[in-house]
Amino acid sequence: MGPYPNIVLRLHRLSRTRCISCFTRLDLELRASREFRKDEELKMQAARLNQSHASGGDAQKNALQDNDRAVRAHDRMRLQTVRRALEKIEDGSYGRSDQSGDPIPRDRLIAMPSSLFTVEEEEVREREAERYD
Repeated sequence: MGPYPNIVLRLHRLSRTRCISCFTRLDLELRASREFRKDEELKMQAARLNQSHASGGDAQKNALQDNDRAVRAHDRMRLQTVRRALEKIEDGSYGRSDQSGDPIPRDRLIAMPSSLFTVEEEEVREREAERYD
């Protein structure tokens, strides 16, 4: 069991079932958003393709495609995080860091229920990611 045995019950005063329901709803919303963005992206790509042929705006087209890829990558990462948080609720490890097993502070879990790491671990991960960008 995680460091806060009843944290799921305490989060926003939701029952365990309602908390899981919230995560599941978020997962579904992210999937729907991703599908909507795919549809919108296809429409925008068609419009940009027509526009770039007329105006020769290859640089703008490339920049927009790069932005679209970044948005999709962010959505995929967020979906993975939500799914992992759901797994942790089910296996009883919710409230513990995936990296070290240390307790994740209660305030962090209330602010970001899908947190998988402590603030310190997340900061190190972000610095390392920036180094490789």
